[in-house]
Amino acid sequence: MMFPLAEPLILGLFLLLAAAAYWRWPGGAQISRAAGWMRGWAAEHPASAILWALVLLHGLMLAGLPDALQDAVLRAHSTNLSEMERYPISVLITSALWTELDDLPYVTLLALCVWGPVERWLGTPRTVLAFYAGHIGASVITTIRAARLVDEGVLRYDFTAIVDVGVSMGSLTLAGLLVYRLTGRRRWTLLVGLIVLVPASVVVFGRYTTTGHVLALAIGFALWPLTRGNLPEVRNRLRR
Repeated sequence: MMFPLAEPLILGLFLLLAAAAYWRWPGGAQISRAAGWMRGWAAEHPASAILWALVLLHGLMLAGLPDALQDAVLRAHSTNLSEMERYPISVLITSALWTELDDLPYVTLLALCVWGPVERWLGTPRTVLAFYAGHIGASVITTIRAARLVDEGVLRYDFTAIVDVGVSMGSLTLAGLLVYRLTGRRRWTLLVGLIVLVPASVVVFGRYTTTGHVLALAIGFALWPLTRGNLPEVRNRLRR
């Protein structure tokens, strides 16, 4: 959906909030505290903050484009069979950074509840490694499977040119790792929830996308060795 005024509206809102905080307008103190919390969160979770900011930036870029052009841009960054054959390295990296502005609340929830906790636990390098291991691994396996189904005549080639972008596969990998951070009932609740809900998402997203989600979650479970031997500074942060 096209939102031609999204960028100026958000910029105007940002300037209004900044003015309220600077000149102590009503609510300015609360805005200052919220801004301070956001700065602190970003400093403690730099990779999560950068990923969130890139998704926001790309969402704003898309919002001002006509619907047909939005679709073309997203398709060009998708890990579908067509783009994977042409520009595999580029789309494997950038496909995780694009999504529509409508998805920003969902992305923000993932940043607060999944990316941030994992980054605080494992540190930035291992979090980035796990995120892209899941995103790239699941994308590659899904592409190979799709190519085989096309060769067998099960799928039409044009179907494999669908838009397939977003942070979901990397996030599911981190969610799979987060299972090892929790203990007791919380661990089992998250584990059962992931195992049940991710395959069930085929009803909403379709088989092509859900295959990647299931694979990404499995990769997260398989990356258990990354959770071992935390660096001393990471352990110290967890004790606070």
